[in-house]
Amino acid sequence: MLWEFYTQLSGVLIVSVFCVSGGNIGGTRQEITLSSEGGYGNILVTIEDTVPENLELIDRLKEYFEEASTLLFSATKEQHYFENITIKVPASWTPQPSWQQATAEHTLERARIIIGPPNQAWGDIPYTLQPGLCGQEGDYTHFTPNYLTNLASVRPEKRIVREFAHLKWGLFDEDVPSTDTVSPKFYPKDGTLRPTICVVQNIFGQIIDTSEDNARCTEYNKKTQEYGSGCVFEPIEEITSATASLMYAEHLTSVRTTFFMCMFENLLML
Repeated sequence: MLWEFYTQLSGVLIVSVFCVSGGNIGGTRQEITLSSEGGYGNILVTIEDTVPENLELIDRLKEYFEEASTLLFSATKEQHYFENITIKVPASWTPQPSWQQATAEHTLERARIIIGPPNQAWGDIPYTLQPGLCGQEGDYTHFTPNYLTNLASVRPEKRIVREFAHLKWGLFDEDVPSTDTVSPKFYPKDGTLRPTICVVQNIFGQIIDTSEDNARCTEYNKKTQEYGSGCVFEPIEEITSATASLMYAEHLTSVRTTFFMCMFENLLML
C-alpha cells in the first residue's frame, strides 16, 4: 500500500519479508533522495527481527514522521519535507492486507533508520552513528520501540528532525551528551564556568548532578575549575522561552524552528 498524504509526507510503504531471494547487497546504506520540490525520499526504516509484534509501533512511526515532516518544512523555511518512507517489518509479524512483500533491497544493512533494542551506551536515547566529519552524512539513526511507544512524550517529531539533521546533513549536537565521558561539559570564561552549549536569548537553568538523582551539583574544584563528572547544565522549562536550537534542547516546548544558533546572550544559571 502507498500511504499518501499530500501536505508534506507523500507516502509510506509498509513491507514484510515473506520470501526474499538474493543476499547482502554490498553492505551499503540506501541513498536518501531529494526531489526537485525539496522532498526527501527513499528512506528505509527497518524494524529489527528481535522486536516483538506491535502494530502500535507502526502507528507511532507514521504519526511521528507526519509531524516531523511538517516541522522539517518549517525549520528549513519551507524548503524540505519527508516525501516517502518505507517501513520494513519482521518476517515473524502477522501480515496485514495492506503490506507488500519486501525485496532484497529491504535489509537491515541498507536501512537508514533502525528500530531495535537499546544498546549499552545509549539505552533508549535516540542516536545517529556519525563516523565522518561535520557536513558528511551519517550511517544510520537508531530508535528503540520503547522510546517510540512509551517515552516519546515531549514532541518526538522534534527528535526525529534533529536526528535527520545528523543523518543527512552531518550536523553535530550543540551540547555534550550525558553519555559522553570524554568531552568537557563546562569551560571557563570571564571567571566563571559556562556549559558547553550553543544558546540564544532567554535560556535559564541550573547545574544538576546526574549521579545523585539530579540534585543540585555541589562538587566543584576551585583549583581545576571543574565540576564533578556527573554535573550537567539543565534548562528549566517553566522559565525558558528560547526558540533555538533543535540541535541542543529540542525537548523544550519553546524550541521549534531553528537548527543551530551559537551565541551566549542572556544565559543564566540559577
